[in-house]
Amino acid sequence: MKNQVIPFFTVMIFGLIGFNSCSIDGEDTTTSFLSSQDFEVISNSLGIENELPNYSNTDESERDYEFDAKAFLGRVLFYDTHLSIDNTVSCASCHDQKLGFADDEAFSEGIDGQLTERNSIAFSAVGSDDSENNPYFGGADSFGASMFWDHRASSVTEQLKETIENEVEMGMPLDQLPGKLSNLDYYQILFRKAYANGLESYAIQQDDILDALLKFMQSLNPSNSKFDQVILSRSGLLDNDINTSVAFTTKEAIGESIYESKCASCHGFGQGQPVGATRNNGLDMAYTDLGDGNSRFKVPGLRNVALSGPYMHDGRFETLEEVIEHYSSGIRRHQNLSPMLLELAFHQGPNPLATTGGFNFTAAEKDALLQFLNTMTDESFINDQRFSSPF
Repeated sequence: MKNQVIPFFTVMIFGLIGFNSCSIDGEDTTTSFLSSQDFEVISNSLGIENELPNYSNTDESERDYEFDAKAFLGRVLFYDTHLSIDNTVSCASCHDQKLGFADDEAFSEGIDGQLTERNSIAFSAVGSDDSENNPYFGGADSFGASMFWDHRASSVTEQLKETIENEVEMGMPLDQLPGKLSNLDYYQILFRKAYANGLESYAIQQDDILDALLKFMQSLNPSNSKFDQVILSRSGLLDNDINTSVAFTTKEAIGESIYESKCASCHGFGQGQPVGATRNNGLDMAYTDLGDGNSRFKVPGLRNVALSGPYMHDGRFETLEEVIEHYSSGIRRHQNLSPMLLELAFHQGPNPLATTGGFNFTAAEKDALLQFLNTMTDESFINDQRFSSPF
């Protein structure tokens, strides 16, 4: 695959879906998700505990258990190779949690050993109190509203549908997928639980498959990196009983300054959310892959960027060092080059008419920028069991 809901009527959902809880030292704790009979069936296929993870990313008292049940189902779907026509490829085949939900190959392998045309985009959303307003998967006016490197999908749901049906990636006609999944007993249980209050008469729907996957993706919010902690510390909002003051090292701070002056005009200031949708960043003078039609490609977020190489739409750069060198000395003056890059890399450079330019970073500046980008790695996210394979 290429690149918290606001709680309401929680008590009603609590009763309808059938979760049980108890209080331990005054703290509500979900103790069971499925009946013992259903859990026994599920356990034959899934290696899970009979406890619903908190995907709402809220305090226990504010959890939306309906969202959590759907997101959990989405997690199972995400890792299940049954979503592909030949049962060999899952969403996770191209989006590895340990890599920030990216792939470590320039082009990912789909069905029949075919390779994708572009590099898999990492899931690099920024934490949000409300998943529906998550900036990576937001509304029509957000930078994340159009998906894929060329922005051809207008929503995540459209992206999911296209990926599942893509003849290279998964090759599964979506209208045939409900019938296929209905033959798996664990899906009969999980879909009824998430979308029909357990009703036996429920039949799996295409829209529910896509919605569950969307809910899982909405819960993927890497927001506990050193970068995030520094931002929260500066704002006085850091909640850390051990260390209430987190700061960048001297080199990281220099790297942040470089990032803000040279990189943030595309990739975003402050929280690191991309400013624009698509940009040309001077990879070539002439492109075989025209991206959005004008040799421009999606501006990715940079959460866990140190883990998600190789980089660019074609995976041409293996390392961040190579990426930094491109911006230092290898920017090509394409006719659709980002105006900010044109201004910073050429008009302010020693030769404004050159066909290749860059920021001319010193070795120390390159190292500082690299160290700053490394602060965006969220170790807790890539090791979070809520997002791991349930199989």
